[in-house]
Amino acid sequence: MTKMKKPGRYFSSTGLFQLNPPRLTDIEDLVVDSTAEMKGFEGNGSAVATYSYDGNGNMTSDGEQGLDIFSNLINLPKLVVSGTDSLLFEYSFSGEKIRKLEKQGANVNDRIYLGGAEFLNDTLELYHHPEGRAVWRDTTRAYQYRMGDHLGNTADCAIT
Repeated sequence: MTKMKKPGRYFSSTGLFQLNPPRLTDIEDLVVDSTAEMKGFEGNGSAVATYSYDGNGNMTSDGEQGLDIFSNLINLPKLVVSGTDSLLFEYSFSGEKIRKLEKQGANVNDRIYLGGAEFLNDTLELYHHPEGRAVWRDTTRAYQYRMGDHLGNTADCAIT
């Protein structure tokens, strides 16, 4: 398969693929109804390959969004750069994410993942538990519960 077309109610898009190995190289949105509220993929619509991959199949660049992506030795994203903005990820040896450093202009957010707890700039922000999570906002705490259906899908989220 070298080309896929997906017609929809509000949009139609095509994707170009490499055959060996199979990889997405470009997406082009063909808007059917320009007055519709919902639109499809908003990319640059170029006909050239806008996605690049390394030998392990990791995406190294996304021309549609202007991203450069660098992977670590266990094929997980280590650094994502877009202009002057960046995301830096750190992982344990087993591949569990333990830190995300986000830089947007002069703003820097350091998120630490420790078990079920997430710390944002050294302040506990939320704690995941089997039934949902507890979220701290300033001095108040809110519980967000996930309720699933019989297939394991999240069907509802209750906030207290």
